[in-house]
Amino acid sequence: MGVVLAGLAILVFTTVSFVSCKKSSPKPEKKPQQHLFSITPGDGEIIRHLSQPIFVSFRQPVQPSDFIFKIEPDPGGWEVIWDKSQKRVRLDHKNPFIPQQQYHIKLSIKDGSLESQFKTLSPDPCNLLASDLALGVITPDEAAQYHIMRIFNPKSVPKKYRYAKAPRSGTWDILQAANLRDKLKPETVKTLEPYMVRPDNPKSFFYKRLYGLGQSSSRALPWSIAMAHASGAKEPFKEVYQTDTGYTIEIFGEPGLGKMVQKARRLVEEHKMYERFEKLLNRKTADFGDKTLRIYIFSGLSEMEDEAGYKSEPKGYCEPLTWDPALNTGAGTATTDIVISARQVSPDPDLAATLAHEMFHSFQFAFSRFEQKWLMEGSAVWAEDFIGHDWNTEQKWLAGYTFDASYAMHNQIIEKASIKAYGMYLFFYYLTRLRSGGDAIMRQIWENCAAKKSKTFESVRAALSGDLREVFKEYALFTLDVEQYKGKFPDSIGGYGGENPLNVNEYHQFNDNSKINADGTIEVDKPFFLTGMSIVYLKVENKATGITAPAIKFNLKEFLKNEAIAIQAVIKYRNGRTDKEDWTGYEERVFCLANESQNFETLYLVASWAEETSEMKAFFLEIEPALKEECAGAHLRISLADFGQRHENTTSHLYVSAATKQTSSWDRKVVFDLDLTLIPPISPVSMPVPFGDIKKMLPKETPEEVVEFLKYGTHYDAGTHCPFAAYRIKNCRVTTVTGEKKTHEDHICHDNLGRLCEQYTSIYSETWSFSGLDKEWIHMFKKAEPLLGAINVHLDPKTKQIKWVYLDIPIYANCRIDWNYKKEGTRKENSGYREIKESRSGIKEEYITPQAVSANSRELPMNPDWKAKQSTPTTASGGGRKEIPLDRETYNNETKTRVSTTGKHVKTIDWNLNLDVPPDIK
Repeated sequence: MGVVLAGLAILVFTTVSFVSCKKSSPKPEKKPQQHLFSITPGDGEIIRHLSQPIFVSFRQPVQPSDFIFKIEPDPGGWEVIWDKSQKRVRLDHKNPFIPQQQYHIKLSIKDGSLESQFKTLSPDPCNLLASDLALGVITPDEAAQYHIMRIFNPKSVPKKYRYAKAPRSGTWDILQAANLRDKLKPETVKTLEPYMVRPDNPKSFFYKRLYGLGQSSSRALPWSIAMAHASGAKEPFKEVYQTDTGYTIEIFGEPGLGKMVQKARRLVEEHKMYERFEKLLNRKTADFGDKTLRIYIFSGLSEMEDEAGYKSEPKGYCEPLTWDPALNTGAGTATTDIVISARQVSPDPDLAATLAHEMFHSFQFAFSRFEQKWLMEGSAVWAEDFIGHDWNTEQKWLAGYTFDASYAMHNQIIEKASIKAYGMYLFFYYLTRLRSGGDAIMRQIWENCAAKKSKTFESVRAALSGDLREVFKEYALFTLDVEQYKGKFPDSIGGYGGENPLNVNEYHQFNDNSKINADGTIEVDKPFFLTGMSIVYLKVENKATGITAPAIKFNLKEFLKNEAIAIQAVIKYRNGRTDKEDWTGYEERVFCLANESQNFETLYLVASWAEETSEMKAFFLEIEPALKEECAGAHLRISLADFGQRHENTTSHLYVSAATKQTSSWDRKVVFDLDLTLIPPISPVSMPVPFGDIKKMLPKETPEEVVEFLKYGTHYDAGTHCPFAAYRIKNCRVTTVTGEKKTHEDHICHDNLGRLCEQYTSIYSETWSFSGLDKEWIHMFKKAEPLLGAINVHLDPKTKQIKWVYLDIPIYANCRIDWNYKKEGTRKENSGYREIKESRSGIKEEYITPQAVSANSRELPMNPDWKAKQSTPTTASGGGRKEIPLDRETYNNETKTRVSTTGKHVKTIDWNLNLDVPPDIK
């Protein structure tokens, strides 16, 4: 059916879920005719999301009335959205595509046509099962059975819900069925009971195999295990390990698996798995009062001994023992057993990694059994690396699970059901290995889960040592894995292979559809997609060089519509320099490619969305020609430092004898990077008042040089006796915020008989991080009157060298301060001595602004810190330093208290200014 299309001018395209594509085998290229440029999905692509829009880009503007679109089969319900340039159109369809369907597209305009085809896949079986239950397509009874049977008997499950590839762990499926227990019919409870009770329960599916009461097939087993079965042993093999902290680990194996049971015990003891998890999380696993964790090893898990059963079988699972209502505490936690499939873990280090993975699940259930899959499985895969850093079993989840190379992206971290959740271990690896705080954040996350059950995202966010947006931005840069951010994920290589460091960019690749050609033409091809807690990686190559290279502009306005979306750049310039820039929150970034210092060779962009949402947005990387006037820019870097030490001794001898020693040290650094654009002076022709009238209004004593500058519309400052160029702040980035403060206090007090009254030690600490620019300030500088400017650069009227820099508008950076206070000691009371133990923590906010630190001078028109100490017509630098001695001694005769203080407080400011071109001062 032909459709004549016309529509709205919109650039950002929004749907309600996420797209994942995969290229099929290449087909002969069909070159578009004349105006037609590209279509998404591309020819031969396979799309997984059934609501995927269609995008068409053109080389030149196209009249909507000339555009005809046909698709077979036609889902109908089309909505057409044109962008303002009429060089791009989006085609939305309210009716979804049909799964596993081939679609054929025909496009035509006035003087050209294009044909393309794509195919759809069926939805991910994990997501489909969860969504069908939520939508009422299946009942809780069906959902519980499908979760269990796709592990134990996949042929009994509808094909659309089966695993195409076995999950690493069956814990998630077992848990989902267990959490549905109260909604199930009695007959369903009875049907599933054999899979949900302890293996030594006579009702268990495993009972006969455990005690040798039934025949077990040895088909599809490794030869050594099959021979052990043939030996005819009838009693389960058992090993016991007593942990260093008094906990018991019992390991059972069905007859014939004695050697594997012994190996499992050795691995648990050798790596101190339980002890290390207990120390990490400060908690033992839940139990029924016997302080025992049981592990069962069977030859296999599936009822099906054929290839289908083997392929769908996980390596093991951790089972919450809540099926029997009498064992369900109702506290949201669970006692657990671990079950392992011998045939799935025979090559090393699979058994060790599986023991660590499932044991960590047992610890998770001691906090909460209602968390989302990305945390449960992501942190359990992380736990494999925590126990065996050189096993590298976690690295296999990078390709296709953490990252999707077909879309040059990091998959959505908050995977609630899909198997991709295993790949989210990398985020926890980053939090524990690359951020301050280390492994302790894992304990904080799970303690938050215990307090906020089922609020997984909030629990993780609350544990972060910084604002989520800033944390996720850094993670995005590290995963970009290029230039100065290359190799940010170290690992260890043992006897099982792996990478050190991780070659992350090989797993995500780059969206490189945008480029600047040698003739200066700009190509922007396909859109890219972002969803909540995902990352996209882009690369722009520039071939334009020399004095004829154009000025270009990255139009970033569409990213401003959501504060949680960040965009950052790593720029490799042709002169060898490499810079990182944060473009978040700004409208544009201009590069004057004819200027050698701005001509980049490769520009990498990383876009991230730090928000818990399933919404999906589509963006085109907008690169446009820029005006030459926009090349008259500048860059100002302002560095602030505040550091020092303070020692204070306090003694008092009024009623008691008390002494307090306190030592404080602090060190804070902040760096502001400002991109500036020149505000052209007013032309005499465009002056609102004729110059002759302006001259009449000036005082008679006005110097002639001032009159001459005003004649040409040049700004002039009477205080500095200098003409000045006014620059508007185009972008402001706070590239560095680091800060720490520590205060240690020792206090002791004795009564008049010399007896101890009180003694304690307290420690207070602060960690500073950047939480964003002040929103009111951003609004103020964007709306500033052009003639006022924001940064004024004063020039020597004769040499035209830079003499002063003046900030005509304040800049405010909000800082987050995470503080902790601990106090321990003893205090005498009537009943004896009582232990003092206090612990508090919190978050507070402060702002930092660039300001002079030196004292003003009546002899100077401005603070000396803003006077250029080294300068040329295009460069200048300056700064100041202030040292405040803290030495003093006081004595209060009334309280008999003496305070002696020593120390020094230092504040510094340094600035560097670089102009692209000298201002045209007449």
